[in-house]
Amino acid sequence: MPDSTINGLTAATSMLAADEMEVNEGGGGGTSKKVTGTQIRSFARDPTVPTVVSVGAEFSSTGTPTATLPGTHATDDIILLLMQSSNDSVIPAPTGYKQIGPQNGIGAAAAAGSTKGAIFWKRDNGSESAPTLTDLGDHTYGVMIAIRGCRNFGDPFHFGGNSWKFTASTSATGPKSVTYVDNMLVLDVFFQGVDNASGQLSGSATNAGLANLATQFNDGTADGTGGGITVISGTNTLAGSVVATTLTWSNSTVDLCCRIHFIPADATSADIGARGVDVQMFIGSPADLDDAWIKPTGAKRVFAQICDGGGGGSSGDTTGTAEGGGGGGGGGYDEAWYNADDLPSTAAGVTVHAGKGGAATTGLNQAGNPGVISQFDKGGSTPLTSLRRVAGTAATAAATLDAGDGGCGSGRGGASVAVQTTRHDLSAATLPIGYGGIGGAGGSGTLAPVGGSPSEWGGGGGESGGDTDAAITSVTNGYSMRGGGGGAGGRTNGNVSVGGFGGGAVAPTGTQGLKGNDSTILPYGGSGGTCGGSGVAAGGDGGFPGGGGSGGGGVTNGNGGAGAHGMVMVTTFF
Repeated sequence: MPDSTINGLTAATSMLAADEMEVNEGGGGGTSKKVTGTQIRSFARDPTVPTVVSVGAEFSSTGTPTATLPGTHATDDIILLLMQSSNDSVIPAPTGYKQIGPQNGIGAAAAAGSTKGAIFWKRDNGSESAPTLTDLGDHTYGVMIAIRGCRNFGDPFHFGGNSWKFTASTSATGPKSVTYVDNMLVLDVFFQGVDNASGQLSGSATNAGLANLATQFNDGTADGTGGGITVISGTNTLAGSVVATTLTWSNSTVDLCCRIHFIPADATSADIGARGVDVQMFIGSPADLDDAWIKPTGAKRVFAQICDGGGGGSSGDTTGTAEGGGGGGGGGYDEAWYNADDLPSTAAGVTVHAGKGGAATTGLNQAGNPGVISQFDKGGSTPLTSLRRVAGTAATAAATLDAGDGGCGSGRGGASVAVQTTRHDLSAATLPIGYGGIGGAGGSGTLAPVGGSPSEWGGGGGESGGDTDAAITSVTNGYSMRGGGGGAGGRTNGNVSVGGFGGGAVAPTGTQGLKGNDSTILPYGGSGGTCGGSGVAAGGDGGFPGGGGSGGGGVTNGNGGAGAHGMVMVTTFF
């Protein structure tokens, strides 16, 4: 094209993606370059990344804490309140604030190494004062953060997901996620349980998918049993998948993480892609606390899935003729759809309860501890509440010439099924013992073990204990097609009886006292553990979620294994 003055050209009626124009790029040292129609469209619509403008001073107390606002904040900034405790009470939302995501906890209440995290938010009204907090028990630790440049209506964020780690280690991994807007600020908030007043992040966090990765906060407290918070931020320049953030702790700890995507204030409807689902996962713990699900802006349909806590196995007996303890019943599975408009939009939201698993026994001749049912809309009359759910029964303790009965699995419907002297399979000849949502029956303790009955949606039944009997395999024990598998019955010799498989996990084999396998397809159930006996005295714990703990061996220290905690998964469609 020959050189022409701009005024001499005819105005274009449209811009094609392949059209090219010359630009004098200031950032490139004043050199001439070309720009395409596609690039111009992208540059013109590029939203401005929200920023962390201020991080307040940490606050900590063994009584009622005093929160500290960020030093810099202005009207329409998003104020975050991050709080960590020792998993000993529900963390209430302060007046004017709403919860973001689950406030999960790990470990026994007020015990060393336990932790619980909660995130709350509000939009700055221009004359903010610090929120009034409550005494959470052992200790309360927290920090407040101000974020600027977010959308000033509806929810200024998308919840990206949450993750957890039950076994203490020095590595931590947050959740993966997907963003639906370019230039979103991505915040990963980690909560850990180290009793130390210093930050536990060792070195720097890693995330190859985020630009401008930075540590916004990293500190801790030695008040009470202690704990800490670490906040990592980054920019997802182009909408799409975001890999997990990983980091290393200075000391071994359990941990929790929530990810939040903040929406740019200048993002238009043309910038925001079709939003996918919002998934929040609530996990049970020994504290057995309620939680809340807060309905996101724009929600249309909600799908809730639950898995109950699994029952713990009973202890063995060593007096007279020794006998093994019974396996704990598995946690049942259930699900329900809701129209989002039928669920409250209040700050209190919907009450959620992820049931705890039955605790392990602490001595011989003890009955197992049953698991607790999980609920969505607790206190209501909808399908996933205590009005419709039935807890499993406890495994009974072994006695001379009488092995422990296996516990029955939890499920839906009327009264729990009774312990059975005959295993009932999922076949036409034996229905309806474990058909539909009914929990599987436990095996009856006799001089020979009886396998737990399987179930379709309910939890698998626990096997009764035995003496020197042959092993029972996973497929002939109390498995569940969707819930948690029942635990195996204890032995007095080295035979390895195997718990039932769960809806999301195969059962372990080969050794006594093995923990059941955790589910690989949440929220479907984990498997039951393997039996206790002369090789490993204590029964294996159940696999998460909902696996039944196994019976202890009829030997010294033959304690029953713990049932796995339950969970609630809430998926929101927009």
